[in-house]
Amino acid sequence: MNSDEKPTKPAHCVSLPKKIAWGLGGLTNDMVNALMLLAMPIFSLGLGVKATWIGIALALPRIWDAIADPLMGHISDNTRSRWGRRRPYILLGGIGVGLTFAMLWMPNTSWSEAGLLAWFIAMSLLFFTFFTMWNIPWMALGLDLTPDVQERNSVQATRSMFATGAAFIIPWIMPLAIFFGKIAKGDFSNMSAWALKVTEVLNLPEIATFFSGQTYSESIPNEVIGVRTVGIIVGAIMILTAIMSAFFCNESHTVKKAAPKVSFLKSAKYTFKNKHFVGLCVFTALFCGGVVMVGGMGYYINVFFVYGDLPIDEAKEAASHIMGWGGTVGAIASLVAVPIISWCASRFGKKQTLIGGIALIVIGQLIKWFFFVPQNPFLQVWLSILIYPGLILVWTILPSMYADICDRDDLETGTRREGMYSATSAWLLKVGVTIAMAASGWLINVAGIVDSANVQTPEAVFNMRMLFTLLPSIFTLIGGFFVFRYPFTEKDAERVKEQLAERHANA
Repeated sequence: MNSDEKPTKPAHCVSLPKKIAWGLGGLTNDMVNALMLLAMPIFSLGLGVKATWIGIALALPRIWDAIADPLMGHISDNTRSRWGRRRPYILLGGIGVGLTFAMLWMPNTSWSEAGLLAWFIAMSLLFFTFFTMWNIPWMALGLDLTPDVQERNSVQATRSMFATGAAFIIPWIMPLAIFFGKIAKGDFSNMSAWALKVTEVLNLPEIATFFSGQTYSESIPNEVIGVRTVGIIVGAIMILTAIMSAFFCNESHTVKKAAPKVSFLKSAKYTFKNKHFVGLCVFTALFCGGVVMVGGMGYYINVFFVYGDLPIDEAKEAASHIMGWGGTVGAIASLVAVPIISWCASRFGKKQTLIGGIALIVIGQLIKWFFFVPQNPFLQVWLSILIYPGLILVWTILPSMYADICDRDDLETGTRREGMYSATSAWLLKVGVTIAMAASGWLINVAGIVDSANVQTPEAVFNMRMLFTLLPSIFTLIGGFFVFRYPFTEKDAERVKEQLAERHANA
């Protein structure tokens, strides 16, 4: 090579602006968890709807997803338009997601319990319908941004970096809602007066009334008022990321308008027959299910064990803050880990890197017993440095492996079905998480925890700590069996890519 020649980028290298445009969707994808976090505090504690009804209402979209996810994947795969198969749905679905998320938190506070519940059910179903319309094509687009086997690691790593933004925001979203609520009630007089002046200058009397605090009575909790502002901010972020992905990203594989379409049942049959893909999905469902199943126990352990010597109200406040700091430190650790993960996947292979992540997660879960202790409450925050990078590793590597599987499927069947593969992986994950959520409350009672009691027995706390430590490790190890059985290497993926390129060249 001549010394004057400049190295050229790989033929299928995705530009940084394009990676960012698609990767921004990772923020929206993870910010959906804010709905789960806010539902109980806002509609149950704040507005008086029974928690049992809110729990049922939260489960309804999961049932609807069982139909909507694979249907949307099929529709996306078979769309033939000048804008591609994915981008029209990404744009329309993303706009709908942002608008409905904002509207979800804006019921009339004077409605009856039945009216508030009906609003929550209707808006949450509408939100998750739009979310499916956006999410499934967006994930499928990420699988098809580049045919390069190694470049896919970089694409997914970019998405993971933006997803950590949600990890920074979500732990503090309730304090933010309370803050905006105080502004609306005029508790912060200077800021309220400033906001009032701005809205008067802009001739926006409705917003001026909002900031003046005249619309709300003192009986309405601050978070119920402030969550409306939070909803608008989060909704705007969702819309922005949809526009970025839809306008600045395109598929690497173009499908001609005259290309044959595959029936829904046939497409689903092909997908579920791919045992290695289903195996990776089962790993994801077991791994996430184990984490979700004991997720709520961390709060109980902090309240009744780590801060057990404090009065109950002080213990609850301390527990919420320490868990918030844990999320923040974990997000920082994840952000640092993402480029390292991408390098390891390219250097050692995706399967080997994923196995390393599994080992990291299992070790982190097993040593939780020694990090949740009254002697040093902040010790648990440092544990996030070990656990969170393992979690982000899974979400970086798996989609890249799914993209390789889609190539192999294309070689065998002659069709591009990233949409159906994305839908199937999302659906199986939701099945696992839904079952885990249903089991989580039952496990708390099995441990011996008494609802609404301010003091728990030492036996109950011990049982919960055991479940909190062991269950995620056990489920992750069981799921890891399917990862160990995954047979394809980077060399196999490169061979498939070359065969596809040759086929397309001769078409």
